[in-house]
Amino acid sequence: MELVITENQDGTTALTIDFIDEGVDLQCDTTVKGDSSAAYSYLPFFVRDMRSNFADKFPIPEAPEGGMEI
Repeated sequence: MELVITENQDGTTALTIDFIDEGVDLQCDTTVKGDSSAAYSYLPFFVRDMRSNFADKFPIPEAPEGGMEI
């Protein structure tokens, strides 16, 4: 995932994520109130939500061969 954080002069910070490096054509952006530390704090939630909202775009991980070992 590629990340761009841009602090705006109005006290907000723009957050843009791009999943192209994972082979997924999806770019998402949002704005949070506060500085870059506020954006970094929100980042895990934003990424989780975008992966959930656009789950159909992400490949389903393959199960390991041989099953689980006990």
